[in-house]
Formats: sequence, structure tokens, C-alpha cells
Amino acid sequence: MTNTEVIEKGLELAMRKISVRTSTALTQTAEEIVDRTDVPVWTYNLQDSIGCGTYRDSVLMTTAMNPQQATEPRSGAKEFPLEQRYQTGSERPIWDVDGIDEDKAYWGQDRLFFMLSHPPAPVVANEGWALAYVAAMPYAQVVDARTDILEEELIVPTFLKYIRK
Repeated sequence: MTNTEVIEKGLELAMRKISVRTSTALTQTAEEIVDRTDVPVWTYNLQDSIGCGTYRDSVLMTTAMNPQQATEPRSGAKEFPLEQRYQTGSERPIWDVDGIDEDKAYWGQDRLFFMLSHPPAPVVANEGWALAYVAAMPYAQVVDARTDILEEELIVPTFLKYIRK
């Protein structure tokens, strides 16, 4: 075996080990983020609609989803009155009626997995590793703006904790 072959084989082994370590750290980070998510129980829809996906070169590698099933009934109309169901600065309601048609339900683990399987443009455009945090519910951005569901500043320290193990 030549020196070049030895170096190339060593680099290949190092890249495999880095890949496994990165994948493991991202998966553990995703699981901890989902576990630490404090879901406000206004409409019950977020209980089973929050998760993370880890990606490599825009391909979904792992998912972390809350195993909790949403409390029924999901509507939560009393806790989230109609006048609060509008996006800031918009006339468009974020949720139309109290009696949601099950065929038009945009939440739950099926919708979450669909959204994780079809990542947003920044993940698709990314070459390398990515983590996407998803709330599969039409008005999740309103809930997050009011309660800060995901504390983004915790993502990097959480990842560093696992990558350094």
C-alpha cells in the first residue's frame, strides 16, 4: 500500500466517523428539542403536531416527534376565541370555523411527517447537515409569537453538548 493510499483510506475512515458523530448529535438534539417543547394547550392541535427532522444533503435522515396524542376535542374554541384567530396585519383568518372539517385538518402526526418529508427551501438548498423544527399547524406562528414555543438560543448549546460526547 502506498503512502497516498494510506492517507486516502485514513481520510475516508475519518469522514465516516465524523458523519456518524454528526448524525448522532443532530438526532439527539432533535429529540431533546421536542422533549423540551412546552406546548400551550389552547386548541390542543400542537400537542401532536411538533417535531424535528434531520437532513443530509436535503434528504430526511431521522425524525423526532412527540408521541403524545392531541386531546379531543381539538377545536379549543373557548380557549382561542375567533377574534384572536387572525395573523398580525392581515385580514385572513388563521382558522375559519369552530367545527373543523376532518378532511381539511392540517395538524397531527400525519401532516407533521408530510411536512418533514417535504422540507422548506433552505433545507433543500443546503449541502450538508440540517435540522428543521416544524409545527404542522396553520396558525403555529401566531402561537409561537405569543408564547415562544421554541427557544432557538438553546439549539446550538444542545448540539454542542452532544457532538462533544
